[in-house]
Amino acid sequence: MSKKKKILFIACMPYYKEKGSTLRTHATLQNLSQNYTIDALVYAHGEKISIPDVQIHRTPFWYMPKLAISKPTVSKVILDFFVLIKSFKLLLTNSYTHIHAEDFEAATIGYILSKIFHKPFVYNLHNRIVDNWSISGKKPPKIISWIEKVVIKNSKFIILNWDIYKQDSAFDNKKFFLHYDSVTLASQKASMNLPKNYLFYAGNFEKYQGIELFLEAYSDSQCDIPLLLAGSATEDITNKINKMNLQEKVKLLGRCNVEETNTLIKNSTYCILPRIAGKQPSMKLIHYLSWEKPIIANDIICNHEILKKYNNIGIFYENKKDLVNILNNISTYTINKKNLYQAAQYIQNNSDPNTFIKNYKSLL
Repeated sequence: MSKKKKILFIACMPYYKEKGSTLRTHATLQNLSQNYTIDALVYAHGEKISIPDVQIHRTPFWYMPKLAISKPTVSKVILDFFVLIKSFKLLLTNSYTHIHAEDFEAATIGYILSKIFHKPFVYNLHNRIVDNWSISGKKPPKIISWIEKVVIKNSKFIILNWDIYKQDSAFDNKKFFLHYDSVTLASQKASMNLPKNYLFYAGNFEKYQGIELFLEAYSDSQCDIPLLLAGSATEDITNKINKMNLQEKVKLLGRCNVEETNTLIKNSTYCILPRIAGKQPSMKLIHYLSWEKPIIANDIICNHEILKKYNNIGIFYENKKDLVNILNNISTYTINKKNLYQAAQYIQNNSDPNTFIKNYKSLL
């Protein structure tokens, strides 16, 4: 058997941690390690984890600031500087065929190093950085937009995590392939007595997720199906539930691991996507549909992927009045189970590890 080629893998994020971007990165490492030996550069934060043929390198453990969700901070810039320095040192002492970069910050570092060391770099684009800025209602600085254009232009090829980006003019004349997140369907016995029917949400509770607006509509409706929310609830969410006297109907489950979340999705009646901002979808869309679960979703572009491809697998609302009406009449909706199955198959086909490696190697 021929010796595996070696790559430098850069991911400016905690690793390992059970959150969307890290789970995506973990799956990519597992896929690539089947054909390459890997030096992976990540933040000091996160659990220790082992993958065959993957050596984990971390930023200094004496600097571990608290990291905000999807927000640029001075702390992250400092961490990224440490990633750059350690990556530079690894390139001085190792022979790599190319650099693999996960998302914008890592791709920016990958671009700089590719110019210095004359190595090609691959950009695994989770979400466009300009779209991340728009979630918070801010226009990205011109320098950020310029850097993104330069990074995209100079990458060897791009892995797109969302179908919506295939039509984005930013990637015109660029080599790319689509690869959805690989999600495990491993589950475990529920740690609580689950209701026979319930609505379910998993994720963070930032303003852009729209949980507060969903709770308001839920409170105004006559819906008697319990609402289960998994994740670290903010004080605002907790106070809102108490203020609206929803403690008996809305259950805050706290952080759940992947297997616990799978159990909760598997046994749910509907899953919800109440997000109010953003162009790119969330990983939970893939997770929900992989379990062939119907979805109640706010009718904005980030929730259209796959749901708009197959009829009657999602129920869309445009405003609070729509949502109240849906919740009042939830038992009358007919969900197409055949289409749900086809959606799950579509995800599976586009998240296959063997197809990932085949496309990856063909574009190098």
